[in-house]
Amino acid sequence: ALPDLPHCTALYCSYCEALTALPNLPLCTTLDCSNCKDLRALPDLPLCTSLYCKDCRALNALPNLPLCIDLDCEDCSSLTAILNIPECRSLTIIGCSG
Repeated sequence: ALPDLPHCTALYCSYCEALTALPNLPLCTTLDCSNCKDLRALPDLPLCTSLYCKDCRALNALPNLPLCIDLDCEDCSSLTAILNIPECRSLTIIGCSG
């Protein structure tokens, strides 16, 4: 598990295949959790503008992303819900069968 990261503005944790959860990231603007195959949930990301979650097979929902401009979800086979993304300008959803 990762420690709390209250001042983190960008987190790149790709290929952390055993990672199941992320800590609170209240200031995070960019998150890349691609290929974290066991990641089940994301924390609230109120300031996130870019989210990349390719091949996160256990991820079943995304949190509210009110400021997200760039969202890329590919091969997230359990993903069933994408909630609030009113500012999204670039959206890629491929292979999310849920």
